[in-house]
Amino acid sequence: MAYRITIKKGNLLNAPASDFIVNPSNTVLALGSGVSGAFAAACGPALQEEMNRKRERSAPLSKGDVLLTGAGGCTAFRHVLHAAVMDYRPDAAETAPSLDDIRTILVNIEPFLADNAAASSATVTLTLPLMGTGVGGLDKRHVLEIYRGFFRREVDFECEVFLYGHSEADCILMQRVFGEERA
Repeated sequence: MAYRITIKKGNLLNAPASDFIVNPSNTVLALGSGVSGAFAAACGPALQEEMNRKRERSAPLSKGDVLLTGAGGCTAFRHVLHAAVMDYRPDAAETAPSLDDIRTILVNIEPFLADNAAASSATVTLTLPLMGTGVGGLDKRHVLEIYRGFFRREVDFECEVFLYGHSEADCILMQRVFGEERA
């Protein structure tokens, strides 16, 4: 089986119900600006509180790590996968992400999807933004090419990925890279 990709335009936090949604976050798990700021507004303080508790109990995150939490006060999705895109640790040599960090994040997301699929015997849904292309400064086409390579692989479970672009231009680029029509 391969991942199924559905290209969407708009606010990913207004997506249809999804098992997992990705928050392109940072290594200190602070909900700040951009998409993370939108998560803070949509999910309320309960989300940041859970992130703080998990951060206190785990080793420091590195770029590419992924942390699972609940959805705080938001009912549109079951779980949030916080992807450490930016490195805000005090000793960080480079705060911005690399394309390899995006690849690592996708690899680290996959076990959550596979485990969920195995437990439920149903198609897993993932809502995913363009990671690292805002404050991170990565080229959108390069990130999408990484997504395309990753999601065109065969896997042992069914997963539908809702790939969100913020603008019409994002969606046109997604269609060009994936060669698919938008839903």
